[in-house]
Amino acid sequence: MIKIVDVGREGTAVVFEVEFDFRGEIHRLTIKKTVDELLAFENKEAFLDYVKKVVNDKRTELFADLADKFVPLNEDIEAEEVSE
Repeated sequence: MIKIVDVGREGTAVVFEVEFDFRGEIHRLTIKKTVDELLAFENKEAFLDYVKKVVNDKRTELFADLADKFVPLNEDIEAEEVSE
């Protein structure tokens, strides 16, 4: 689920507040674009594709953070092998 929950202005930028789910939790992120940047999108669908890409990049980042908690880094594994 991806939802634009708020639209506002911050100076010359248009600010979009986006909610999305990740592993059963709702996360929020902010996308800021100038009017010129918004007008550069061909149509509404192109902008929504951009929002999906930003959200998927954030989900990838969250997944990597989650993996780091449960999977030791290669350096840690190599250090353990050497010390044994």
